[in-house]
Amino acid sequence: MGRALLEMTRKQHATEVEMEQLLSSSRGMLSGHLRIAADSPFLIMPLVKDFASQHPSIKVAIDFGNTQWVSQQLIEGHFDIGIMPEPSHHERLISTPFRQDEIIFFVSTVHPWAKRRNVALREIEDQRLIIRETGSYTRSLFEQELRRQNIISQQVLEIGSSEGLREAVALGLGVGIIQAGELTLDQRIQPVHIRNTKLKVIEHLVCLKEAKLVPVIKAFIDKIIP
Repeated sequence: MGRALLEMTRKQHATEVEMEQLLSSSRGMLSGHLRIAADSPFLIMPLVKDFASQHPSIKVAIDFGNTQWVSQQLIEGHFDIGIMPEPSHHERLISTPFRQDEIIFFVSTVHPWAKRRNVALREIEDQRLIIRETGSYTRSLFEQELRRQNIISQQVLEIGSSEGLREAVALGLGVGIIQAGELTLDQRIQPVHIRNTKLKVIEHLVCLKEAKLVPVIKAFIDKIIP
């Protein structure tokens, strides 16, 4: 009974928001709020910049967490759009792929690997591996590949955010893993490709099925996926 009432309340709220935004769009403008949950700031911020320049009347709020967190926030109605590196399999969510990226290592510029273009995956056995917390899809894919090749990383440092991971690597605490597209310009770090291993991540744009036609949400989807 309580769950059914909660579901009805969520749908009513979504309908009210959609009606309000439809009225705004009928007056020749698009305004309102857009709440985005993303797994990393490095991919979403350029997208938000382009969207905000096109729709200055829309107020955008962004927060970050791992893939499990993003999915849960959407289901509970706390956010409108999710950006995460895997499709959601929840019955209430719809996922659309929009970009593919490679998983690579990255190291500080003083690390011995910094002078190398690529390394074999097995070489991580002799290094301290710096990874995100459990719930990170990139971590999950990487660990699956380690198990497939029967590789054991003896030293692991777990960091709870992408920014923290980047700082740990920059300070020389170990070897990090990251999506190549997330590696923004930083003079302290160097990308290193993983030889003979094609670890790919497909980023998805995710939202509630009943919300995909809400004008503000649809405008963002159409901007990212023309």
